[in-house]
Amino acid sequence: MVGGAVAPLLFTTLLGTYRAWVPLALYIAITAVLTVTGLWLGRDPATAAEEEPDRGPADHAAPATACAKR
Repeated sequence: MVGGAVAPLLFTTLLGTYRAWVPLALYIAITAVLTVTGLWLGRDPATAAEEEPDRGPADHAAPATACAKR
C-alpha cells in the first residue's frame, strides 16, 4: 500500500511545482531504467539450461514391443 501511493503523490508534487509534464516523463524514464537494470542484474545466467522440461517416463514414446503384446 505504501509503495503504490508514492508515485501519485510524487506526480502531484512535481506537476504542482513545475507545471509541466516533462518532470513526470523524466521520473518514469528513470524508474524504467532502474527497473530494467535491476532485472538484468538479478537474473540467473544458469537458468537457460534448467528451463528445458524434465522428461519423465510418460514423455518418452512406448517401445515397439509394448504394442505387439496386445
